[in-house]
Amino acid sequence: MLLQLKYKQLGLTQVHRLLVCIFTSIALCSACQSVKTNNNTQNSSVPLTPTLHEYVIGPEDVLEINVWKNADLSKTVTVRPDGMITLPLIGEIRAGGSTPNQLREIISKRLEKYKEIPEVTVTVTQVNSYIIYVLGEVRNPGKYQVKSYTTVLQAVAQAGGFSEWARKNDMVIIRRTLDGLDQKITVKYKDVLRNKGSRPDELLYPGDTLVVP
Repeated sequence: MLLQLKYKQLGLTQVHRLLVCIFTSIALCSACQSVKTNNNTQNSSVPLTPTLHEYVIGPEDVLEINVWKNADLSKTVTVRPDGMITLPLIGEIRAGGSTPNQLREIISKRLEKYKEIPEVTVTVTQVNSYIIYVLGEVRNPGKYQVKSYTTVLQAVAQAGGFSEWARKNDMVIIRRTLDGLDQKITVKYKDVLRNKGSRPDELLYPGDTLVVP
């Protein structure tokens, strides 16, 4: 009897240890999962950089380029339709498609062979390339040159508002992507009014066409 009792006690002890190990493993896995979830939460809370956080230079924009203590290299230029500009010593540089900071870095590198530490500033003095098109059922369809970032509703307002036949919930933005394809973005007027979605009133990019059927 004593021997059987010892075996039973031994069996219970092993079962107890096994259960302790199982519960410990579960607790550790839960803790790891909790840490992982918290990390994901922290990452998702990091604010995203806006798409148009910095102006992109386009054709017909007027740029003021200053090279510190060098009036001969400083110049005010207009971006040509092909996106190029011409500067003393450097020659032609593609400005279209770059931000002012990116263009400043390009000019600085090209001037390094002439100046040890060129200090360059690039300022957009006139915004002429921000052109959008508003077509369809608006009172004044056409081409619009704007001076600041414009949303769909702001563009409709500039075009005189909707006509009485406008299908406001079927508006479409046609945007030409870098690979030459047309991207279509649907905008519903009712969603804009209800502030539905993360970005209900879409921001128009230069060259965008807004179609109001």
